[in-house]
Amino acid sequence: MHNLLTKQEIQLLSLIEYLYDSKEKVPMQVLRRKYEFSHYNINNLLNQLTLLISRVNTHENVHIRIINNQQSIELVADENIPIELMKEAVVRGSLTYMLALDLLLKRYTSAKDFCEEHFINFSIFKQVSDRLNNYLARFNCYLNLKRREKICGKEKDFRSFFYSLFFISGTSLVPFLSKTNQAQLQNFIEIIKNRYPYFTYTDLRKLKLIMSIGLLRYQSDFTISDYPEIATINLAFPYSEFQLLVNDCFINEQKEPDTWRAEIRFYYDFFSTLTMYSLEQIETVNFANLAIMGMDESPHVTWIFEKCTQL
Repeated sequence: MHNLLTKQEIQLLSLIEYLYDSKEKVPMQVLRRKYEFSHYNINNLLNQLTLLISRVNTHENVHIRIINNQQSIELVADENIPIELMKEAVVRGSLTYMLALDLLLKRYTSAKDFCEEHFINFSIFKQVSDRLNNYLARFNCYLNLKRREKICGKEKDFRSFFYSLFFISGTSLVPFLSKTNQAQLQNFIEIIKNRYPYFTYTDLRKLKLIMSIGLLRYQSDFTISDYPEIATINLAFPYSEFQLLVNDCFINEQKEPDTWRAEIRFYYDFFSTLTMYSLEQIETVNFANLAIMGMDESPHVTWIFEKCTQL
C-alpha cells in the first residue's frame, strides 16, 4: 500500500501509529530524534495531522484531539476509536488513491481536469500516475497516458487491483453503489452469515468487497464477458448454492444471461480461493493435490500464488 503514497504521507502514517501506541505525551525532542526531522518538518507533519483529525471528526462523528504545547505532543482518542479511521483518512486523501477512484468509476479521466480539480501541476500529476502505474503492473494492468488517461488490462485483473487497493488500505467498503444495491448486498451477506456460520468476519468482508466492486463495474457495463466453468472449490460452500443465492438476491441486476453467469463464476472463484487459503498458506499449497481435485484450473489459485511469491 505504501507504494501508492508519497514520502510525506508515509511519514504521517508512521507518526499516527507512534502516537497511538504511546498513549501519553511524547516530547518533541524524542520525535525529532526518532524521525530525524527538523523542527520545521515536525511542525508541518503536526499541522497535517491536525487537519486530518478535523476531517475524521466531522465525517466519522467521533472525537479525537491533539494536544500540542510546543514541548510535547499527545493524541487523545476514546478506546473504542480504532487507529484504522485515521489511517484510512490518510489513504483517502492521497492523490494516487483519488486518481484510482476516478478510473474505477469511468472509462477514462482527464489529466487537465484532475490537475485543476486538485490544484496541482502536470509534473505532480506525472508523479501520481507513475506511482499508480508501478502498483498496477503487479496486476498485469497499466495506465495509458495517451490523450485520455485510462487503465488498460483485463477486467478480472482490473477488479483484482481494486480489491487489493480497498482491502489492504482498510477502505473496505465501496461507497458508490446505489441504496437499492447496498440493501440487496447487505441482505445477501446476512444470508451467507446465517447459513454458513463458519465464515469469519474477515471472510464476509472479503465477499462484500468483491461483490461491491463487481456490481459497480457491472452496473456501468464493464463486464466479465467470458469466465471458464469452475469446479466447486469449497466443498462446504458449493458453487451451485452460491449461484442460486446470487440469482435470488440480485434478480433485478441480471442483464445478458451468459455475461451474468460469467460474473457469478468470477465472484465465487475469487472469494472461495481467498477464504480457503491465507496469504501465508498459499505458498505451501500442493498444486498436485489441487490438480487431483480439479482446482488447478482456477485462475485465481494461480493469480494468488503469483502475487504471494512477489511479496
